[in-house]
Amino acid sequence: MQINPGYGYSFTSSGGGHNLTIDQPWFPWPIIEEDLPPFTIVDESVGATYKFRAVPGMVNSTIPQIGITADATKRLDQLPIPTTTFNFDATTHYSYIYLKVSWLSGSPDMYPVTDQTDILYPRVISTSMENVSTDDSGYLLLATAYQEPTTNVITIWQLTTGSQWTDRLKTGTDTARYYFATA
Repeated sequence: MQINPGYGYSFTSSGGGHNLTIDQPWFPWPIIEEDLPPFTIVDESVGATYKFRAVPGMVNSTIPQIGITADATKRLDQLPIPTTTFNFDATTHYSYIYLKVSWLSGSPDMYPVTDQTDILYPRVISTSMENVSTDDSGYLLLATAYQEPTTNVITIWQLTTGSQWTDRLKTGTDTARYYFATA
């Protein structure tokens, strides 16, 4: 009888029968919480390295990157699962985690930006201060994080989850307005 190996196990056959081997050469498998909603912020800190990840989600059918640099390997659905550093304010000890969606002026104008090599591509970022939307970028606050100054324990308050749909409206010389809705 032919038995094929699978993920995390293998079979061997001999005259005495079949053996199932579940040794660990197949580790580490990524831990993916399928029950967490999109854009849930997960603390991935180890020791004095304070990092987080975001559960993959979409904005206008585009999967954002994580962090402040344009890097296609940092798209939320990549393996290994990408992380970025918390940016805590030195005085308040808070970090604000945003979904940043930007506009690119051109012919034609583009919102959101879909070129993964462009810094304006949608991304999940951490800042040490609260951001307000500008003519060029809209910010949706996903979560806030607090790092207790004595123990360095991080507490996360998740403010919104779910894939998003967004519109940018600009009239005359007024600052653009951004609207987000859970898809």
